[in-house]
Amino acid sequence: MSYTFPQAHAVLLDMECLDRPSLIRTMAAALADCPDVVDLESFTRQLIRRELETPTGLEFGCALPHARSAAVEEIVLVVGRSREPIDFGAADGPARLFFLFGIPEHCITQYLKLVAKLSTLLKSAEFRQRLLEARDENELRAILEEGRKA
Repeated sequence: MSYTFPQAHAVLLDMECLDRPSLIRTMAAALADCPDVVDLESFTRQLIRRELETPTGLEFGCALPHARSAAVEEIVLVVGRSREPIDFGAADGPARLFFLFGIPEHCITQYLKLVAKLSTLLKSAEFRQRLLEARDENELRAILEEGRKA
């Protein structure tokens, strides 16, 4: 059976952030009510530090800001789309699609499977285009759900 990544805790459309730290803060703030995040401030600092040390930009306008952290008890995921591209260090340019996630220390295998699954899905130009064109959160979630099951 293929791996399915966790459902997104939040989906943020048309974010207006100027740089990596502000985008990460915006996306992490969507986890404020998530019971699996036990220390949001610490987790946000870890995300920003990790991103500044090792940028998470992928090809095709996507980025996977993430951190392994004791501040999360289960894998958490926030999906975002920005109005303007933001440089996340990818060789082919800035990103508009973002998958921010936190991984507890004990979930290394699930983390590797999540990154592999997302990387595979995001190689599809059709999948990326559908995410970019989704009119609202429900439509974007439906596209993600199709990807989760693929």
